[in-house]
Amino acid sequence: MLVTTKALVERAMQLDLAYAIQRMGLIAARPGNPFGIAIQDFGQATALAASQLPSPRFNRLVGLTPDEALLLPDILAWFAAQGVSPRIEIRPGSLDAALADALARAGFRQTGFHASLVAQTTATPALDDVIRPVETPAIMDEFLDTYLAGWGFPSAIHEGAKGNMRGWLGLPGWHLYLAQIDGRPAATAILFLDGEVGYLADACVHPAYRGRRLHAALLAHRQNEAVRLGAGLLCGQADFASTSHRNMERSGLRLLHTQSEWLAK
Repeated sequence: MLVTTKALVERAMQLDLAYAIQRMGLIAARPGNPFGIAIQDFGQATALAASQLPSPRFNRLVGLTPDEALLLPDILAWFAAQGVSPRIEIRPGSLDAALADALARAGFRQTGFHASLVAQTTATPALDDVIRPVETPAIMDEFLDTYLAGWGFPSAIHEGAKGNMRGWLGLPGWHLYLAQIDGRPAATAILFLDGEVGYLADACVHPAYRGRRLHAALLAHRQNEAVRLGAGLLCGQADFASTSHRNMERSGLRLLHTQSEWLAK
């Protein structure tokens, strides 16, 4: 039985951060770092910036605690130098009055909550959808087309986005899956392994195939894959009370915590 501890909260945070840093590292490795990737540690906190990519996942401050309250001006100056206004994520147990006051003085306010979920791995009944691993460049192209459609990327940036993502294929610890309906690519998901912990990442469904339980099918498939690959713990994130959150709870994950999200006014 999993019991909530600060150590478990920290492990889940570090897993999400490791996944983001690997994604950003692949983009930064492109000639000339054209998307302005930068990563900097400040005490226990890690600042992520991508000046030419508007995604909040790539422009955020992770792991901020009261110990970094006095560093906040330096942290925000670093983000300003990158041309980025960050999202600041704060987990339960990492906020006190002094840090809240420092954030308010810097012009930030809490704007939302995000759910973090966990489960011990266990085999689960598979659903009747065809899910295949992504192991060749040809299947990777189908995966990326479906991924970009599922997340609603504008078609004008598809080729550039694919260039940032093709390096996922074959990356150690990365397991990509493509769900099909009637032989057509319909949904995608990623299982990221860091040691014996798995991260349920980036599941999405093509708009033409929504409402057919593909998200749930990919959750079940990745849970079984995590068991096969020797992971003992699964973590995931979702917008609080969203369809993804509810599907994750139905699949056996439980809410570990909600983190607060702060943006500049």
